[in-house]
Amino acid sequence: MIKYKSASKRFLKTILNHNLFVVCITKIIQFYLEFVFLTSNIKINIHNEATNILNSNKICFLTLWHGRIIVFPKVMQKFGKFKVLTSLHKDGKYVDKFIRLYGHETIRGSSYKGSLSATKNIINSIKNKESIVITPDGPRGPKYKVNSAITNLASKFKIPIISISFASSKAKILKSWDEFTIPLPFSKILINISAPTLFNEKQNSKLEILMIKQMIDLENQL
Repeated sequence: MIKYKSASKRFLKTILNHNLFVVCITKIIQFYLEFVFLTSNIKINIHNEATNILNSNKICFLTLWHGRIIVFPKVMQKFGKFKVLTSLHKDGKYVDKFIRLYGHETIRGSSYKGSLSATKNIINSIKNKESIVITPDGPRGPKYKVNSAITNLASKFKIPIISISFASSKAKILKSWDEFTIPLPFSKILINISAPTLFNEKQNSKLEILMIKQMIDLENQL
């Protein structure tokens, strides 16, 4: 019985990690997101300064909470390609494939694993004038807590940070550490792209306050 369970777990793990399975799942998620956007009332509020930066292809950091990442690839597609920091964890495969479906690229690594390599790649992207997307509370949390070096890098290279968040009148909130939020069809969805903020030093608490306020303001507007 024990051997049977062990073999079953290995088989399931093989299936979940198989590239074809990952592609199929991410395609389904993409189809679902497109259906949600097609059937919902979408309102995007973007700050004028953020519009200027994004439309002029000036370098910036984009931050969003780990649990609110699902709408990003589609919403930001019209502003071009972004480099997105994703985890080396097995779940990162799914995020990587999903993001690439919308034409964005990824940097694999996190503050827990592959951090040195990820930081080097981020710095290389900065030198190449490529904007970078980071979930500062990922990949393990705690939720709504900035645990990355994002404000330190932003200060060092004088790069503005723009935050993105959304709220949906109808949503499925998963029982995960990040309370991953999936908007449902036929909803009212509010999306906010904040004003760019410059940091003079490592100020994670300041970024936390800005991002939490953005999220709460959106929920209060529904």
